[in-house]
Amino acid sequence: MKKLKMILPMLAFVMAVGLSFGFVDTTVSPENGYIYKDSAWQQVDVMCGTGSQDCRVKFSPNGEVYQVFDADLTTPRSGNSEEAILITP
Repeated sequence: MKKLKMILPMLAFVMAVGLSFGFVDTTVSPENGYIYKDSAWQQVDVMCGTGSQDCRVKFSPNGEVYQVFDADLTTPRSGNSEEAILITP
């Protein structure tokens, strides 16, 4: 009986830790990219995907198109669409 009193709380703790991994958020979050706008680098959150096309974004349907770069600010990010991705503020 004494062992049961010690094992049950430990078992509950182990189960709580194990079940916490069952509730991990699996939504895809946007990646950070950088554009050169108004003579300065600006960070944007965009999902470019994978492909051989250049990843480009725009802020309005008829707005200017900007090339997205990686964090090193020299490597253009590739994407899977020829169309620029529309980013809403």
